[in-house]
Amino acid sequence: MRGRAFTLPSFLSLLVSSLSLLLCAATVLLWVRSYSVADCLYRGTCERGDEIHLARGSLALDLLVISHPKREWRYHQEDPRDVNVSASDEGELPDARFLGFEWSPSVNLFAIPLWFVAATTLVLPTHCFLRKARTGKSGSCTACGYNLTGNVSGICPECGTPQTQHMWANTAEAIKGTFLFFGAMDPENRNVPFIAGRRGRR
Repeated sequence: MRGRAFTLPSFLSLLVSSLSLLLCAATVLLWVRSYSVADCLYRGTCERGDEIHLARGSLALDLLVISHPKREWRYHQEDPRDVNVSASDEGELPDARFLGFEWSPSVNLFAIPLWFVAATTLVLPTHCFLRKARTGKSGSCTACGYNLTGNVSGICPECGTPQTQHMWANTAEAIKGTFLFFGAMDPENRNVPFIAGRRGRR
């Protein structure tokens, strides 16, 4: 039970990190694409119509774009130059703008830069990578951090997680033993009578 208690969070952490990394990659692709094509999602109710714009490196929320809307959801694409992602696109001064963030309640427009979304989704994968590298170098378990000094089984006795570095070490030893058996790493080739015989005839 102790092994499962430690291994499950490790698996979930790896899963969430992988999904976060995929989301980061998708965000970067959308970031680049937003300069050539603007994606717009419109949501209309009986009271208001709002629109989300993904254009020119920003994710913008434009509220109350229609005074008398009809109830519908609609997706469409536009030229990025024709989409409002800032109050300045409407001829107004932004109420507050910094590094791509914009807060302009005077024109009902709010924006978040896509670089921030990509950086946020990259935090967890980076943390997990650095943690794995740190525990791997220090001879600790990659899942629970247990000290594995002197452990030759390749399995953490604390949580039961197989250690990648031990797997590679065991694999390398097995390959080395195979080559030694066939004489490929024996300078005299004493383990392979056929090769030794050929050398003798030379």
